[in-house]
Amino acid sequence: MRCICCFLLLLFLVAAGLATFAVTQFKVPTVNFYGLTDHPSGLPHFNKTSTSSFDINAGLRIGVVNPNMAGVSFEKIKAMAYYPTTPNKSIGGGELSNLVIKSHATTNFTFPFHVELDASNHEEQRMLLDVSQKCGLTGGEQKDLIINYMLTPTVRVIGFPVSPVIKDSVQVPCPPLGM
Repeated sequence: MRCICCFLLLLFLVAAGLATFAVTQFKVPTVNFYGLTDHPSGLPHFNKTSTSSFDINAGLRIGVVNPNMAGVSFEKIKAMAYYPTTPNKSIGGGELSNLVIKSHATTNFTFPFHVELDASNHEEQRMLLDVSQKCGLTGGEQKDLIINYMLTPTVRVIGFPVSPVIKDSVQVPCPPLGM
């Protein structure tokens, strides 16, 4: 009985030491946004869905520099975007499955993104006017847009899915008129 207790204590100390080593050696990966591109599924950039509503489809070019000795495999990454004039209503989002970020490597990928807008909706009219003004379409100087987002990555830890929610904002340049 005493040997079993000593063995379990030793096993616990080794596990705690490995966990401490892993935590102290962890460095936050760098995430870079490289701009917009075509939607990875080939969807059209603009799609009129009714007399007052339309969709915008794009790909977000993203690069992740992982300096860590461990990679991570995302089962799914879901993103929702919100504009400051309508902070409680999602203007769009996207989802990507089976993304692997390798250790000591740079991983580039295109995240699919879809925006749905209805110009007859009062809240969305305010947002479209604000975007038009900030992008210089009403004659003013172009300014960057601030987009709030909610990111939900799903990874498996010891076989169980873990999905933390990350809320933040990003400053992006106005999309090119030809996009």
